[in-house]
Amino acid sequence: MLNDAAQQAQQAMDRGAHILVYKFIDPIDDSFVTAPMLGIAPQIEAVEALGWQLDRFSAVEGEAGGGQHIAVICLFRR
Repeated sequence: MLNDAAQQAQQAMDRGAHILVYKFIDPIDDSFVTAPMLGIAPQIEAVEALGWQLDRFSAVEGEAGGGQHIAVICLFRR
């Protein structure tokens, strides 16, 4: 079963798209601690497994829904 990002990537492929911009959001406990982003890495891997290549990304931290989150905006190409 594909995760949401992979489902969207597959739909983009089915439409014939060659560029996919996807926003991943992950909660963070402490922005001053280096740690893996366990909620985002598997989703990026799933998109890449479909043949997309992560070309560029940008990240920003912010508060939403009562907690700190990070948004990673990724540009994939195929």
